[in-house]
Amino acid sequence: MVKLAIVFLCLLFTLNSYCQNTTNPYEFYKQKSKRQFTAGTILCGTGLVMTGVGIVSISGNCNSCNSDQEDLFDSLFFTGIVALIASVPVFISASANKRKAAELSFAYKIVYIPKNGSHALHRYTVPSLSITICFP
Repeated sequence: MVKLAIVFLCLLFTLNSYCQNTTNPYEFYKQKSKRQFTAGTILCGTGLVMTGVGIVSISGNCNSCNSDQEDLFDSLFFTGIVALIASVPVFISASANKRKAAELSFAYKIVYIPKNGSHALHRYTVPSLSITICFP
């Protein structure tokens, strides 16, 4: 029974690894950029709100605050700063993926090939992937 379970698991992993990926690279990078931009926006917004609440609470008249509340406001402030800093690489990665999506494009390239030994060229369209390399 154990051998049957091991064979079944190996079969599942093999079937999953040999499947062809049919996603369009343009769509893949476009969706990845969109998700990363959304994550960066959420991180940046959350960081701004947390930093703002921490600053207002620390700088306000907190005579009635005990040390636990002051520690909470300090941690809110520093956590907000960390979230703001963490959003920067996410935005950079989103823009890089957006550029990758713009650089990849599918096209049908026209190729002229002689047919059956004749000197006449016949026109064929071949699906191709065009990659643009930009040098800074």
